Amino acid sequence: MLQIKKCYPVEQITVFYVLLTAVYMLALPGTAGDMLLPLLSVRLLVLAALFLLQWTDTARTPAMTLIRQLLPLLLVLYWYPETYYIGSCFFPNLDGFLTHADELLFGGQGSLAFCRIMPWPWFNELMNFAYLSFYFIIILTVAAIYKTAKTAAGKAIFVLLFSFLSYYLLFIIFPAAGPQFYFPEPDNCTPDTWPFRAIMQFLQGCGEKPTGAFPSSHVGITVVCMLLLRAQKMRKLFWSLLPLALLLIASTVYIKAHYVVDVPAGLLTAPLLYKTGCYIWNKRNK
Repeated sequence: MLQIKKCYPVEQITVFYVLLTAVYMLALPGTAGDMLLPLLSVRLLVLAALFLLQWTDTARTPAMTLIRQLLPLLLVLYWYPETYYIGSCFFPNLDGFLTHADELLFGGQGSLAFCRIMPWPWFNELMNFAYLSFYFIIILTVAAIYKTAKTAAGKAIFVLLFSFLSYYLLFIIFPAAGPQFYFPEPDNCTPDTWPFRAIMQFLQGCGEKPTGAFPSSHVGITVVCMLLLRAQKMRKLFWSLLPLALLLIASTVYIKAHYVVDVPAGLLTAPLLYKTGCYIWNKRNK
């Protein structure tokens, strides 16, 4: 049986997310529809995997410690598209509200205007490259902190995972597809250009779902990474990644993954999630 007290913090929060979403689906019939059984089965598999890792890692070797902390973070690649299948019983799709908010605040649809103002193929390619750099920023942040101090890396992984899962819960409660799914063709995409646009289209075809527009987790998690680097006083890496982070934030609107209002929502929620994640970690490891 899985012993929660012997789990790493990242494993504990994964168990919490698994159980919380399972209870949500079971308590509110119709939430997951025909996907209920597959989604619950995945949760059982995740719990079994965590138990197996805990059972085999009696010596807590450095290699197994790293694996046990990275595995829950890697699972965010699965948890994200899953939010599409766990429908909200509280709010309808928010895309109509978000497009109206863009109209009121900015006088139009920013994602459409951005592409019209800067239609050049090289800029389109730059925006797709910046959007793809999201996971590169995460990997580089964790690797750099791990190289400096393993304990600090454990905290960084926990704060990142806490932020990811918090955003996913928001996506479940406040569903929004984003311009790339909500707008009709050809307004829902940018023109085909060069390799990075092709890579983006391939990845979107593999795992992208009409979910997760509000707030922008790409923006929020990027800000969390920058805050983690600043907290570790990694000034050179912070300033080196800052231009890429700014381009990434702009790219979320340009490639029509997000409405303009999703960006400030991501900027505002990121520090809150960062501080909350740090507080939970410090309390857990006091």
